[in-house]
Amino acid sequence: MVNRQKFRLQDAGFLVKDPKVFVSVSKVIGVAFDSMKCEYYKMYDDAQELIPLSMMLRKRDVHHYLNMNLRCKSFPQSYTKGEEVVCLNMFLFGVIGKVD
Repeated sequence: MVNRQKFRLQDAGFLVKDPKVFVSVSKVIGVAFDSMKCEYYKMYDDAQELIPLSMMLRKRDVHHYLNMNLRCKSFPQSYTKGEEVVCLNMFLFGVIGKVD
């Protein structure tokens, strides 16, 4: 089974070296809107495919601007007067203000 999946991926253009763990995934076939709940949801294909776990995992760069550690380590001294900020407090989440 492993060799069959490996050759199938190589035919599709993916170079896979010695996969150890496979995961089953379902493709997203579309997005729909539920008018009763007023929210969007994804629709998945019934057929599942096996792909190596290494194709699913992706590591973000340490200095990526969305990393939580980088954003939480910024000191209050790094903010300049008059700069716009977004509040991340639970009760005021998303409120935009200016540094005074």
